[in-house]
Amino acid sequence: MNYKDHLKHFTKKELIEMMTVTPEMVEKIEVEACGGTHFDNINGPDGCDKNGYIEVKSQRYRGNYKLFGRGKFGSISYENYKKKLKENELVIITGYDEKTGEKYYSFSFRFEAIAERYLDAVKKSKNKGWSNFDTIPYHYKDHPSFNVDFVADYRTLIKNKHKFRPRFLKFLLSL
Repeated sequence: MNYKDHLKHFTKKELIEMMTVTPEMVEKIEVEACGGTHFDNINGPDGCDKNGYIEVKSQRYRGNYKLFGRGKFGSISYENYKKKLKENELVIITGYDEKTGEKYYSFSFRFEAIAERYLDAVKKSKNKGWSNFDTIPYHYKDHPSFNVDFVADYRTLIKNKHKFRPRFLKFLLSL
C-alpha cells in the first residue's frame, strides 16, 4: 500500500489544509520570489541570482517557542566565513506558521552585515562542542544592506501576538 495513491481522493483545498509548510518549501519560494534559481542541496547556499548566492534562514512557529526573527547558521567555520564574505551572500530571514502557512515577516541583508559577529562565533566555537551562530534583527537592522521585504499587517500581527517574543513583536510593529 502506498499512501500517496490515496491522495487523489482529497480535494486540492483538503490537501492544502493538511499540509505542513516546511523550511525546504520556504527556501524554494523565497529564492524564486527574489528572481533566483533554487538549489536542491542540504548544505550551502539555497540558491543564486545575478548578484550571487542566496541563503534563506526560516523560523517557523510550531507552538513550542515564539518567533524572534532568528537566523540560525549551522556548521560555522572560518572557511565558510571567508566564502560568504567573498561572495557577499544575500541572507533572507523569514518567519511563518508551519500549520497555517501564514508568513509574518521577511528581511534581507548582505552577509557583511553580520560578518564580524559570525567570525566572533567561529572563534568562540573552537573550544566548545557546538558550531552554530544565531543572528537576530538587532544585529543587522542598521546596516545599509538591510531591507524589510515583508511584514504582515497590524491586525495579523496583533491577532497572532502569542506567537512572538514581546520585544520582537514591538520591533515588527515599528516597521
